[in-house]
Amino acid sequence: MEILSKDKLPRLQEEMEVRSEHMEILSEELAYLKRYIQNQKLREEEKSGFQQDMKSIEERIKEVRMQIKEVRMQIEDARQDYNESECENLEAATRKLHLMGDWFGNEKKPYCSWSIFQLREDVPAINGPPRFSLLYLCADGVAAFQALYYANSASPKAVAVIQPGTAFGGNWTDFENPSGIFADTVLGNPKGSPQILLNKGAGYSFREHCCWPSYTELICFLDISGRGIGVFVEKDKPGPEFEE
Repeated sequence: MEILSKDKLPRLQEEMEVRSEHMEILSEELAYLKRYIQNQKLREEEKSGFQQDMKSIEERIKEVRMQIKEVRMQIEDARQDYNESECENLEAATRKLHLMGDWFGNEKKPYCSWSIFQLREDVPAINGPPRFSLLYLCADGVAAFQALYYANSASPKAVAVIQPGTAFGGNWTDFENPSGIFADTVLGNPKGSPQILLNKGAGYSFREHCCWPSYTELICFLDISGRGIGVFVEKDKPGPEFEE
């Protein structure tokens, strides 16, 4: 057994202290590495769980897309069935209209005719202006009024509602109804309502009251073949003078 000298012992003790400090450092590094490895494992587990979650979400998205596709197909089938049924209903209604056409009169295609009339030179000027223009429309009254006056920011001086074909006459709405779409269109014109309203209902009797209540003042009757067309103006608006 070696006997340690007094000088060698302190060196060994110092070396032991250095090695102890180094061992503590290595122990701390080892603990850090253990924690790092453990965190890496947790991250891998989290990553694996995240990947599983993503996979389940993608599968769910595929299921939802398939469901949407099925619903769209059902909607398209229902739309086709509806269109087919509507076409059948339209054909049946058309056949009925054709059968009833002899009684109601065949429906005419819309058209227009613009004519300009000029007074003959041998006719005295007292008979009227030398020239006037007439635009004749075979069209729906409501749509024609909007196209002529609303679209051009204008208002007619007069409107005539003379036997407008209500009910069995074939008109789709009642022009004489003061709350109907034609009255609302004419009276609701932003440029103002007509100054004159000519009115004649069904039959051959004279009518002293206008179909639209705001035209309360009867100016005269235009007695054409005994049909008695009344000329009315609104009470608060002065009307033109007519010879009786």
